[in-house]
Amino acid sequence: MTHTRYDVAIIGGGMTGAALAQALADTDLTIALIEPAPPAAFDPAAAPDLRISSLNQSSCTFLERLGVLEAIKAKRAHPFVRLSVWEELEGERLARRRWNQATFDARDIQHDQLGYMVENRVIQRTLWDALEHRSNVGIHAPARLETLTLDPDGVRITLNDGTHFEASLVVGAEGARSSVRTAANIEVDTRPYGHKAMIVNVLLDAPPLDITWQAFTPSGPHALLPLFKADEHGHQSYASLVWYDAPERIDTLSALSMDALKAELETTFPGELPAVNQVLGCGSFPLVRQHATRYVQDRVALIGDAAHVINPLAGQGVNLGFQDVEALSALIHSAHSAGKPYWAQHVLNEYALKRQFANRVMMSAMDVFYHGFKHQALPLKLLRNAGLALAERAGPGKRKVMAYAMGLSRP
Repeated sequence: MTHTRYDVAIIGGGMTGAALAQALADTDLTIALIEPAPPAAFDPAAAPDLRISSLNQSSCTFLERLGVLEAIKAKRAHPFVRLSVWEELEGERLARRRWNQATFDARDIQHDQLGYMVENRVIQRTLWDALEHRSNVGIHAPARLETLTLDPDGVRITLNDGTHFEASLVVGAEGARSSVRTAANIEVDTRPYGHKAMIVNVLLDAPPLDITWQAFTPSGPHALLPLFKADEHGHQSYASLVWYDAPERIDTLSALSMDALKAELETTFPGELPAVNQVLGCGSFPLVRQHATRYVQDRVALIGDAAHVINPLAGQGVNLGFQDVEALSALIHSAHSAGKPYWAQHVLNEYALKRQFANRVMMSAMDVFYHGFKHQALPLKLLRNAGLALAERAGPGKRKVMAYAMGLSRP
């Protein structure tokens, strides 16, 4: 479908952009989705991608409403039931019982799982498959935004393939370096953490795990994200490891051979890590907190990483993005049904106020957690480890934390 004018133009066809298109596709609005790198067809025999998202229960419920959750799970999505957090104390890398370990179990709040670990490309591909059947969605891919002109009576868009069209509303969903945000002169508050994160995909000599864990060390956290079985009998499984450290250390690790990196993992990661059979690949990125000073203006809205980049510590980035999509699509549905100008700032402000506050709360919580474990002063170290031990026995408080992390309660 090609138009010279669309009601909504979404720049960026990743997970959040494609989800917004799907969320609006059941209206009579015409939607353009622009994406420079359309997802490849799903290959069930391929090893897992480095980009993994931890979908909480709220995101799963939203994707179910969009009609794609079962298709995602049919490709590959690995459920995790437990989440464990501790601080690695001197001499305790190989400890099996830790007094300062807090473990959160979905069954404590009558749920089967805390969420699912899913490759980003699986989520994106499934959403694109659903969009192929939507007659009011025009997909422009591969294509990049060339120019964006904002006028009181509409948005004028030119793509790098020479396509021109207009739209009533443009949504920036193209990530942290959003061209829509730049064109709208929306500033961002950027705060580097001074650390890098390395993602390492491994093959484990263990059946698929039901637990994700995070161990805090003086140089930064070490985390395990469990993935699906690697053989027919389930004797081996995949996992994604996350190693936070100083940029120089991560750069050194990234330059190692896969065998040398395997040896580093075996001598550095906690003893809870099952035996690593093979390192499959790795990648790294700097840790940055970024927040747009505003999410909307006349004829412009930002979602996902275009609006906010959060510390990946608790894997909440994609969940916040889907919450943005849910809020913005609900607002557009409501305003359009009522005959209101869904592209006007005074209408879009409802979305902005709701999501800026919620995202800021989560970003601040991650900052407190992250910076709180960086300092090695003995009184603070004793305090936070006592806090972890207390959290393990907190009962109702522990269940509230789980409900918030799962998206079952909102600020």
